[in-house]
Amino acid sequence: MTTRKRPSSDGLRTRAEARATGMPSEPCEGASPEALQRALHELRVHQIEVEMQNEELRRAQADLSVLHTRYVDLYDLAPVAYCTVDAQGRIEQVNLTMTSLLSTTRSALVGGHMSQLVFKADQSIYYQLRRTLSRNGSLQACELRLVNSSGTPIWTSVQATVEAGAGLADGGVVRLALMDITARRSAEAALEQQRHEQAQLAKTMSLNRMAGAVAHHFNNDLGAVILALDMALQQLHEDSEPAQVLRLAVGSTRKAAGLADNMLKCLGASRQTDRLLDLSAVVEEARAQMLVDPTKNAPDVYTDLPSSGPMIMGDAKHIALVVSSLIANAQEAGGAYVRVAIRSVPANEISAAHRFPLGWKSRAGTYVCLEVADHGSGIAPGDFERIFDPFFSTKFTGRGLGLPVSLGLVQASDGAITVESTIGQGSVFRVFWPSAVQA
Repeated sequence: MTTRKRPSSDGLRTRAEARATGMPSEPCEGASPEALQRALHELRVHQIEVEMQNEELRRAQADLSVLHTRYVDLYDLAPVAYCTVDAQGRIEQVNLTMTSLLSTTRSALVGGHMSQLVFKADQSIYYQLRRTLSRNGSLQACELRLVNSSGTPIWTSVQATVEAGAGLADGGVVRLALMDITARRSAEAALEQQRHEQAQLAKTMSLNRMAGAVAHHFNNDLGAVILALDMALQQLHEDSEPAQVLRLAVGSTRKAAGLADNMLKCLGASRQTDRLLDLSAVVEEARAQMLVDPTKNAPDVYTDLPSSGPMIMGDAKHIALVVSSLIANAQEAGGAYVRVAIRSVPANEISAAHRFPLGWKSRAGTYVCLEVADHGSGIAPGDFERIFDPFFSTKFTGRGLGLPVSLGLVQASDGAITVESTIGQGSVFRVFWPSAVQA
């Protein structure tokens, strides 16, 4: 916009005289015509000069009004949130972008303390910013979270400076420019989580390969030991003392072989014979076995199962082992009862939160979900990534190899397990197998 230049007083005088020359004059008594003519001319010129000055002032005022409107628009509608805070920390002025950022109104912000808008965990960052500005009024930058009207934290990038010519100690004001970086911080957190998961996955795969090789060779060696012990037993009298010692050795060796076999199951590397299975029938059979097993204290189990199906492909013994391990785990968690349910779910409804194994990708459109829920003590947040580690034990989770074996067997069938838990309210384990009948 071009601003009109106000004419000089000499120029205005010249223009006024030119305009007054064409105006008619009137006689006045007691003075010569020449004097009266000059006086009248001066008055007319002065009158016209004043009128012209008023016209220029009105035009200048209109120009200033347009400029002010444009400034207000630029200030209020800027993509950056602006805020002015006085020396005591009270908000003096904000633009509309600031009100939009915090989902509130200008009147709700002006007059309040800026510190009340800062997320509690970031208060120290804000006060450090003010202390730095009080010592050094130059431009300062930081990142902190503000809280909007609904209590949601919003990440912002802040640039702050003190009003030129006055420090905070002298009553100067702080001018803040804030940009919403919530999306950027969320993307950074997601990327960091992805990197962590990839590192964990690479580590797990490396350890699995090593453990699988060790367990496989160990199992083969134990098989040879058992065979040699059996051959030696055939050469001894059944009731002889050496035979009794060898039978104890065979028993211990078979237990060690079983442990090696369980390690292979944990790694999803055990041999299995897949066939079409009715999951509801497998669950009912596993539950019945737990009721008649004198070594187990069977929990109160309430089931919500279809009368038949859904159908999955798997090894019946392995699936039954997963069911019984999860029910036993739920029993150890405490609570009055355990609830077991079965349903079919689309792949896109399987939660990615606390899902195992890491890096699992769905390979089917529909999955069969086995849900085992308890109302016990729950799992501590820091234990989620450890509950499937071999021999990890707390009083709230399964002991030994129950959960790791379950995960390995499920993984061998291209399935996954998710875990939800709240301290004091219980846990829900969900196992997902690809449906044998795809929708």
